[in-house]
Amino acid sequence: MRHTPLSLTRRTFLTHHVRHLVSIDFFTVPTACLRVFLVLVVLAHPRRRVLPFNMTEHPTASCTAQPIVDAFPDDSAPAYLLRDRDHIYGHPFRQRVQGMGIGEARLAKALIRRGAGA
Repeated sequence: MRHTPLSLTRRTFLTHHVRHLVSIDFFTVPTACLRVFLVLVVLAHPRRRVLPFNMTEHPTASCTAQPIVDAFPDDSAPAYLLRDRDHIYGHPFRQRVQGMGIGEARLAKALIRRGAGA
């Protein structure tokens, strides 16, 4: 697979806004009982720290939004939230994030999995 470099626009955005950027993504955790949990991870880029996360078997847009609210109490919300275009980030999620004053930057899943911009 050929790796394409980031566009100048995306690279510029990441360079200028990394202080105000948080990323979220799901990963799967299989259990010994043959169950699969989805874990939502929230990563604060300025200090590269993982913030509170959520784990569930059946994620919904509402339960996906709650860790964002928990991670940023009061007025500590970041300016931008970087995420993929997964359908789990539905209307309730987008509405909650917008209500917190967070702008969304959406990337294709392929870019995130290849580690682009990291």
